[in-house]
Order: sequence, then structure tokens, then C-alpha cells
Amino acid sequence: MLKILKSNRGEGYIDVVVLVLAVAMVLALALSVLPILVQSQQQPVPVENMDAVKLLRAEVRRLKKDKENLILQLLEFEEIKEENRKLRDRLSLQPRQEVIDNRFIQKLRESSFAAISGRAEAEILRRFGGETLGVESTEQDFYEQIRKIISTY
Repeated sequence: MLKILKSNRGEGYIDVVVLVLAVAMVLALALSVLPILVQSQQQPVPVENMDAVKLLRAEVRRLKKDKENLILQLLEFEEIKEENRKLRDRLSLQPRQEVIDNRFIQKLRESSFAAISGRAEAEILRRFGGETLGVESTEQDFYEQIRKIISTY
């Protein structure tokens, strides 16, 4: 379930859905305001309806401002999405650094087919405990030495 939630698959699809929803909202807004504007331009407005016309014009101005703000937010969202993609790419290029500790050995037990005895675990922690993979030696060197310890015990 966590793999599905962390997955980036469908990210473009979600962006398209958000864009389509935004366009639909703008169209719905235009369709609801446009008939009022057309009708007010075709008929002379009696003096008693001037307040209503002023209110409608104020509402139209507010809706235009909301539309502009929505467009700006969509543009900012696209910029942030691009920046996140670049950061994700940069992070994927950095080497993974993992400390050799009990959690590392547990991951090793889960991912390998070899049984790691308690004595082998104690020896691995004695020799390499607290060291970070790839700092003092290469990751391959660590795994080779750990493999030898496991096969010995």
C-alpha cells in the first residue's frame, strides 16, 4: 500500500485532471455571468435597478480578480512541480549512505537468502558497527567482508 502511495505513476494524469477542473470552473463562471452581461447591455436599466446593476458589476470585478488569482496559482503550481522534479532527480543521483547497525542487518536478513547467526551479527557489529557504507571503503568491500563473516559462522 505504501509503494502505491509513494509511487509517482499517474502524476501527469492528476495534473491534467486538475487543469480540466480549473477550465471547467472558469467556463461555468463565464456561462453564469455572460447572460447577465448580455441582458444588461440590451435593455435600458431603470433607475430603481441601478443598485442591483452596481452589485452585479462589483461581483463581476470580484470574479475576474478570482480568475486572475486562480491562473496565477496554477502557474505557481507548475513552477513548484518542475522544481520538485529537479530536486527529485538530484536526490536520485546522490549515493545512498547507510550506517551498519541492527537495522542494516535486519534488512540484510530480509533481502538475502543466507541465514545470519547471532555470532555472525555480533562479529559484523564489532567490526563495522557505526560505519557508513561507501565512506571508508566501497559498498562492495563491505558486502564482501560481511559475506565472508556470514559464511564463517
